[in-house]
Amino acid sequence: MLHTVALTEYAENSYLNLPKLVSSGLADDARTVDHSCAALGAFVNDLFSFEKEFIDEGADNNLISVTILNQPRKTLAEVIHQVVPLLRRYLAQYFTATTRPCSDTATGASREPSDSVASFLNSMQAVVQATWKWQSNTQRCKRKKSIFREDIGSNTGPSLSATILEPPLLPLSKT
Repeated sequence: MLHTVALTEYAENSYLNLPKLVSSGLADDARTVDHSCAALGAFVNDLFSFEKEFIDEGADNNLISVTILNQPRKTLAEVIHQVVPLLRRYLAQYFTATTRPCSDTATGASREPSDSVASFLNSMQAVVQATWKWQSNTQRCKRKKSIFREDIGSNTGPSLSATILEPPLLPLSKT
């Protein structure tokens, strides 16, 4: 996902000026937006693709399976409930860091970000939106016998607070 984030600057032909970001006090926010956007893309994919990658294909390079391997005493439900707040924290960091360039930290008044910062923020917003749209609408990782129950009643797609059906429909050990 870091490549996707970097590709947005290239595609837009709009690059952030690090010295200007430092002098305006926005360098840390830009790094936070960059990092949280990439982490959200990667980890939301890991959550939605866990069943396909780990259960169906046996891959163990997914955030949930790596967490299980590093905390073998935890149940699958406990691990998933540990991972989802991590995603929420990245989302909160993203939203906090994207609003600061549009307000004066001293007065709280609104301000217009520079063109390059505005372009960067628009691109990052598009990446986050595309991540959610893709994961919630693609059939690539959907299973008929999923361990997740999606909040089907809403028109926003699955919820990150989706409940885990007990007992898990998978063996965790590969013997």
